[in-house]
Amino acid sequence: MSTTDPRCHSATARLLMRCGGLLGLWLGLRLGLLYAGGAWPSAHQVTVGPHRVAALSTSPVDAPAQGPLLVVAHGGLASKETLLGLCWEARARGARCWTVDALGHGQSDPLPLQHTRAAMRAALHVEQGTKTGLADTAFIGHSMGAALGVGTEYPCGRAVAIGHHSPCAPDRQIFGDLHRQWGLSSAFYLPISHVLEPWTPSVLAAAVDRALPSLKTPGTQPRIARRVALAWGSLLLTAAVGVMLARVVRTHAPRSLRGVLGAGVLYALLSLGAWRTLWWLVPTQRTDALLIGGLLALTLGLGWGLRVLGLVRPMWGVLLACGLTESAAVLCAGAHPSEAMRTLLILPVGLLLPVMAFAALCERLSRGPDPADSLEAALFCTTLLATCLALLVPGV
Repeated sequence: MSTTDPRCHSATARLLMRCGGLLGLWLGLRLGLLYAGGAWPSAHQVTVGPHRVAALSTSPVDAPAQGPLLVVAHGGLASKETLLGLCWEARARGARCWTVDALGHGQSDPLPLQHTRAAMRAALHVEQGTKTGLADTAFIGHSMGAALGVGTEYPCGRAVAIGHHSPCAPDRQIFGDLHRQWGLSSAFYLPISHVLEPWTPSVLAAAVDRALPSLKTPGTQPRIARRVALAWGSLLLTAAVGVMLARVVRTHAPRSLRGVLGAGVLYALLSLGAWRTLWWLVPTQRTDALLIGGLLALTLGLGWGLRVLGLVRPMWGVLLACGLTESAAVLCAGAHPSEAMRTLLILPVGLLLPVMAFAALCERLSRGPDPADSLEAALFCTTLLATCLALLVPGV
C-alpha cells in the first residue's frame, strides 16, 4: 500500500488515536505510582572530592533535617534509578534517602583510569553534601555497589549488601530467591534472581528493615509490590506506544532515514517510561557517542554490502546488527581501559541476548506498509542495541 493512499493515512490516524489512549493510561499509571508512594525524586549533582556524582533524593515532608539518612548504590552496568524502590520505602518510613550513580555510570563523572576502585568507593559519600555525619548514615549496595561500600566505606553495623558476599556478618547480606520460587536450580540465580533483586519486594523490604532497624514496619511487601508493578507497567505501556509511533515514522519518513528515526522514536518512549523510576536510559558519558556512532557506521557500510550480495530480506539486517553489537560487547570486555571493570564487562555479552530478541520483535512490529529491506532493519536494530550497549559500558 502506498503512503499516499488515503487508506494509509486513515490507518495512521487510527494508530495515533490508539497511541493517545495508551499515553493517557500511562499518565494514570504514573499518578497511581505517585499515590502509592513512588514520589518524584529530586535530582542533584554532588561534589565528592574531585568528582561530580549524580544522585536522586527522596525526603518525607516532615522528616527532620538531621534525621536518619539512607545512601543507596546500584550494581554494575546499572544506574541510580534501579534502586529507587529502596528510597520510596525509606521515605514511607520517615527517612531521607539518596541513590547515587557510580562513577562512569549514568550522569556521574567518567571513570578515572588511575586508582579506579578507590575513586569509586570515595564517590559514594554523598552524605557529605547533606551535612549528615557518617554515624547517622545507613548504606545499602547491590552487587558492585555492595562490593564498593559495605564494610569498607560504611561500617557493617549500618550497611547491607544485596546480592554480594561482603566482609560483614551473614545477617547483613540479602540474596533474592525468585529462581527457587520458580522451581529452578541455583544456576539460574545470576540471570534471574540477581538481575531482578532491585525490584523484588521481599529483598527491598528486608534491606530497609536491616539498614534502618528503628523504622522497621511490618507488612510492607504489598505496598512495595504495588510500586514495582506500576513502574514496570509504565514502561510496558510506553514500549507499546513507541512501537506504534515507530511504525508511523517508518511509513512516512524518507526511506534512507526510516530505520534510525523509527528506533529513535521507540527509544525515546522507552526512556519516558523508565524516567526516574527504573533506569537511566539517556547516554551521557563521553565514550557513548563513539560506541554508538562507530557501530552505526559499520552497520551502514556492511548493510550496503548485504544489498550488493542480494541479501535484502530484513532478517539479514537483524542478524547483522546483533552480530556487530555482540562483537563490540566482547571487545569492550577485553579492551576496556579500566582494569577494574573488565571482568564485569563480560556480563553485557549475555545481557544483550534478551535485548536482541526485543529489538528484533520491535523491528518486525513497527514495519510500515512498504516492504523493509535488510539495511533499514539493520539500522533500526543497531540504533537500539548500540545505545543499550553504550549504557552498559562504564564511560571513561
